[in-house]
Formats: sequence, C-alpha cells, structure tokens
Amino acid sequence: MENKELLTTIHDFLGKVVRVRQDGDMCIEASKLADKVWDVLQMDKESLKSWETIAERKFEGDIIITDPCYLDGYLKVDDWKAFVTPIIAEGGMMSRTCCGDWGCTTYEFPNYCIIIPKDAKIIGKFCADAGMVCVVELDKVLAKNPNFKDWIAQHDTCVTVIKGFSGYVKFLKHTEKKTFGDGTPYDSIELRVRGEGTKDGQPFCFETKQTSM
Repeated sequence: MENKELLTTIHDFLGKVVRVRQDGDMCIEASKLADKVWDVLQMDKESLKSWETIAERKFEGDIIITDPCYLDGYLKVDDWKAFVTPIIAEGGMMSRTCCGDWGCTTYEFPNYCIIIPKDAKIIGKFCADAGMVCVVELDKVLAKNPNFKDWIAQHDTCVTVIKGFSGYVKFLKHTEKKTFGDGTPYDSIELRVRGEGTKDGQPFCFETKQTSM
C-alpha cells in the first residue's frame, strides 16, 4: 500500500471511531486525538522521503545561502558567473535549484531531528533569480566585494546569513515520480540545504525549504 493510501485509511478509521463515540466531551477529545495522530502521520510521511546527497562541504565561520548571481551586489559586474566562480571554488558550493527561481525559508532546530519540526525557528530567507543556490563563506565574498554586507542589509530576503557556523553542509535532492492531468509522467524534484554542526560552540542544525515561487 502506498504511503498516501495508508495515511488516508488510518485517518478514515479514526473518523469512524469519532462518529461512534457520540457522547459529549469524549467525542470532542477523540476528535482532537484523531487530528493529532493525522498530523504525526503526515510528518512521518515527510520523513519517509529519500534524499540524495549531491554535494557536501565543511565550513568554518560565517556563511551565507543565496543565489550566486547576487554575490556581485552593488558592483554589477558584466559577467557575474566569471565573478563568482573563483569565490565558490575557494570557499563554497553551488547547485541548480531544480525548479528555477524560488523563495526559501531557513529553519533552525535540534540536530537529532530528521525532518523540519513544526516549531522550528525561522532564521532567514533567500531567493533566486538565476535558478541557482550557493553556500559560501562570507569572508570570501567580502574579499572580492567589500560592500556586500551593505547589499545584504537592503536585501535581507535574498540572503540567509548564519554566523559562527562550524560543520558540514549538504545539498539534498528528492525525486518523486508524478503525472500531469493528461497522464504524462514527470519527475518532481525538490532541493534543500541542510547543515549540521555547531554555532558559537553550541550544537546547531539548519535546513532550508522552498516556501514560495
């Protein structure tokens, strides 16, 4: 049985239990329980996704997550790809987003969690205009573009800044087979950035998720 079918079957069963117990407060509590179990099952469905690590790198210090096309900031160079290539090579990693331009939210949560919990703390946002994403050491960018911090201050939804990070960062890709309305199959691809390590000496984990187009 597919995961989706299993979730639906369990949810329908819980609904029947609620309808049987039509005795006031007990019915209300049963309904709450059914909703809570459904939430847990949906979260478990998320955890069952298989993620492929397509890149991984160790970082030390302040890092940023953004589209590499933004790294020239106010410099507005003629060829941003030529500008960012040595920066990424020296202190970062880069990938296509697999979905074109996007808007993402970066979450912080305990590093023993395998998925982003509902109460995860939002620590930043970033987006893309060139359909790409990079993680790079901030000082490597500042060495080529000293005024980049000023650009970040004016474009805080374009760049997530994580200060004092020490650990490993991965690009994770999930591919799911889907079909269009006419039955044509296609691959739905999701990309996330996940980091595990310490921040200012304390255990720290972050993960990004697409939250807008």
